[in-house]
Amino acid sequence: MFYRDIIKNSLKIAWNNKYLWFFGLFAGLLGNGGEYEIIFRGVSKDGGHGLWMSLNGLAETGIFSAKAIPNIGRLFVKEPLTMIMILVVGLIILVLFGFLIWLMIVSQAAIVNNASMIRSRRKNNFQDGLSAGIKYFWPALGLNAAQKLIVGLVMAALNLPLMLAVNRTGLVAINTIYGILFVISIPIAISISFIAKYAVAYVVIKGKGSMEALKSGWRLFLDNWLVSLEMALLLFAINLVRGVALFLLFLVMAVPFLFLLIMFQTLALVLGFWLLVFFAMIFMFCLIAVVGGALAAFQISAWTNLFIELNGKGGTSKLVRLVSKLQ
Repeated sequence: MFYRDIIKNSLKIAWNNKYLWFFGLFAGLLGNGGEYEIIFRGVSKDGGHGLWMSLNGLAETGIFSAKAIPNIGRLFVKEPLTMIMILVVGLIILVLFGFLIWLMIVSQAAIVNNASMIRSRRKNNFQDGLSAGIKYFWPALGLNAAQKLIVGLVMAALNLPLMLAVNRTGLVAINTIYGILFVISIPIAISISFIAKYAVAYVVIKGKGSMEALKSGWRLFLDNWLVSLEMALLLFAINLVRGVALFLLFLVMAVPFLFLLIMFQTLALVLGFWLLVFFAMIFMFCLIAVVGGALAAFQISAWTNLFIELNGKGGTSKLVRLVSKLQ
């Protein structure tokens, strides 16, 4: 009943307050299933490989060399208009990226705030969520950035010994090293993900500072690590069902779509063919965005409800309850 009530309440929050889907669309970009992504990256041995490859590619461009700044200076002298245009485009991209980051963090805090308000039966609206997101933007940004950085470093450390040893040891030794590091690193990375969720909730709901929220999140996780893990597994199952349902829906929709495509191609209606492809892609994009936003609103609401339960009445792990019944 503990998890069932949380899931049921979170579904009601997400369904009855569809404006949260807008926030969910951007908050989902932070990574709803951070725990699952960590495990998948670890199992596929791609935890930090991309990071090392990116750094290596960046180093090969010569940007870190001593000649980089003089070379840029000479380009400004020879091609000032081109360099100014590059700088303007780069600045625009940077501003847009910064605005997207702002939207993601504000949206996360907005859902946490409004889910808490809805649970306590207080009136709420889009403006309340936006105001709370703006108010707690900086501490929420700091917590998310710290989580991403630490998890990224842990996952990179997971791959670093393998990259250094790949030409010196055999396959068995490499897999053994990776297995040991996997057992150590993955639980650490997942724990950090849980702590960050609770810390953000402490900031938004309890109004605590970043460091105090981190300490409180750490204590709450230590006291309820098994409950947190079970909740993550339950949400993963729901996410999996959603993915399968969406895939089946696309398959069903593909039948009339393919029939129309064949018909347009047979009749040599080129314009109709490309218009159909265009509108089909737009429809699929919108459907994925709506479902993704709704799912993110539901998942963040679920973690918020769990946080409130653990801070209030507390919760007992399903596994512990089953074991106690067997005894």
